[in-house]
Formats: sequence, C-alpha cells, structure tokens
Amino acid sequence: MSLCYHRTAKRPAKEWKHSKAHPQLLFVYKEKHKLVFLSSPQPQNLDENSAPEAVNHLSRIPFRGSSCYVSGHVQGLVCLRVISKWMSPVQIICNPSTGQALTLPKIERMRRSFTRARNIL
Repeated sequence: MSLCYHRTAKRPAKEWKHSKAHPQLLFVYKEKHKLVFLSSPQPQNLDENSAPEAVNHLSRIPFRGSSCYVSGHVQGLVCLRVISKWMSPVQIICNPSTGQALTLPKIERMRRSFTRARNIL
C-alpha cells in the first residue's frame, strides 16, 4: 500500500483558523489494474485517544502497467508514473475527488552532441 500524505497548505498556524478546509490524509492502493483513492480527516490532536475517523472513498482510476508510483501532488491533483514492461513510462495527472485523469504527452529529450574543435594550423 502506498501512502501519500499532504497537508493542504504550508501556512502559519494562525492562518489555519481562517481556512474552512480541514487537513486530509490521502491513501492510495492498487487493486488489480485500478488505483483506489481514499481520504480521511487528519486527527486534530495526536496526543488524545480519539475515535477513528471514517474513511471516504474518492475514486478508482484504471491504469495499464506493471507498477504505478505517486510522483507528486499539489492542490488536490496527483501525478502518477505508470511503468509497463512493454511501453515506456507514462505520466498521468489525476483528480482523486472526481476520478478524472489525463495522460501527459511524452516529451522527447534532445541529445547534446559535442564536436571537438580541430586545429586548422
């Protein structure tokens, strides 16, 4: 199981008072050829013995490949790197809340070619 944790914002604590959104934990696990996204509210006080929070099922996003990694996340979007034995790696941007996913186009890398300067004299 892969666990992706991200606090919604990295603001000073006094700004959290004005935010209506509570921090969420994002859980991602692979089920056959689908990624399942779950979220749960982050406990407000880790010192207290509090009852466990309910887990929200967000979405299932299909993918073809032998393995998938969460390579980044920002503002509720998650970047996935899907690796297959038969194809080159693919980057996918997805929104776990809506289940929408978009495969990013492959960018060809330019290879640098160096030529040696010849002495003409």
